[in-house]
Amino acid sequence: MILLLLSLPAVAKKSLSPYDFTLVNATGLTLKEVYVSPSNYRWWDTNVLAAPLPNKKSVPIRFLPLTLATSWDLRVVWAQADREACEWHGFNLASLQKLVLHYDSQSLRSWFTTVN
Repeated sequence: MILLLLSLPAVAKKSLSPYDFTLVNATGLTLKEVYVSPSNYRWWDTNVLAAPLPNKKSVPIRFLPLTLATSWDLRVVWAQADREACEWHGFNLASLQKLVLHYDSQSLRSWFTTVN
């Protein structure tokens, strides 16, 4: 019984959500804020970053186990003030493990790739 109670904090930290993923910054820029919300929301949830995410770094994104949605949107705000925020709409988080963000400074094009 005591062993079970001692192991509860470790178990409580692990998310059971199928939407959990790792966000990888491969943009060459620093991400200031990242928002992930179900597509049917009319607003963005809170910023999921605890601190700015530099280029070539990654961060785990975790959801509450009871979160339910089939379609998700992502918004990225850059630390560089001269760059406009980017948004992607309608993707399935349950089908991926990693989401890698990319940015081409020549064309100002941004995109993401996924790892399943």
